[in-house]
Amino acid sequence: ERLLNFNELTPQNCGNKGYRLSVMQKLVEEGKLKDIQIPKGFVIPEGYIKKYREYIDIEDEEESYNRIRDGIYTNDTEDKVVEMGLPRRSLIIRSNFNTEDLGSFSSAGIYLSDSAGQSRNFGNLILEAHEITNLSLDEELNPIAKKTHEKYGIQEKDVQPSVIIQDRIHSDY
Repeated sequence: ERLLNFNELTPQNCGNKGYRLSVMQKLVEEGKLKDIQIPKGFVIPEGYIKKYREYIDIEDEEESYNRIRDGIYTNDTEDKVVEMGLPRRSLIIRSNFNTEDLGSFSSAGIYLSDSAGQSRNFGNLILEAHEITNLSLDEELNPIAKKTHEKYGIQEKDVQPSVIIQDRIHSDY
């Protein structure tokens, strides 16, 4: 129920994509992987996203908007970006589901990613993370994810969405 640095990631608390990034980062730090740079970032785990959803799910529309715009979860994510020295204008928000990149299959392309500030949410990282998890699971918008889950026997109740907030990797990297 808190934001996680890469060195805190496990497959259980964030999914395989994030965990593998943390393993690669550790190998780079130990000098075992050379000439590779893992872009800085952090993970917004499922529990944190769930608490955010509860926080904004109130009847009063104006108060809900205020909580989205200036709430504790918005401030926490923005503070984390500043703390890590991430370049706010070149962040990417990447899906990081526990059902991604399993040993039995690759799920490349079935969940969403977005450039921070490029979406309709005007740069609110926690709201964009919330939207990515919702859109990735919505069967109308992403039937590929639903079909993939069915094919591999993944129950919807077992899907745990989280997201990676990371410095963007440019195509010439």
